[in-house]
Amino acid sequence: MYWFTKNLGTCNYYDYESLNAVKNPEIEFVIVWDLVDGYQENWGQFMSKVKIVEKALKDKKKVMIVCRGGMSRSNAVVLAVLLRQGLDWYEANEVVHRNPESRIETNLLDQIKKKLVD
Repeated sequence: MYWFTKNLGTCNYYDYESLNAVKNPEIEFVIVWDLVDGYQENWGQFMSKVKIVEKALKDKKKVMIVCRGGMSRSNAVVLAVLLRQGLDWYEANEVVHRNPESRIETNLLDQIKKKLVD
């Protein structure tokens, strides 16, 4: 589990199970393990996750993005959220890679850059 900001974090399935077990109402969990771990054939599905996170943050909720390993998909969604909040590519990548577990698949990273930056 890693918190990028006081309200935005990522975790893997096992952390989710332990956090969800206590039914923490302060945290909104956004499940992303249904996304492909790599290039997104369905970009709209990826962006729907980003928009769910953005809405929860706008509503002042703590958001935990959950994928199986907590390394690629969840961090990719964080990257997209940060870019849409106005960080440039290098700033957003720096924030995301503070998480020692962050290993976004290269083709997904390239796709995010092409869709949201270029």
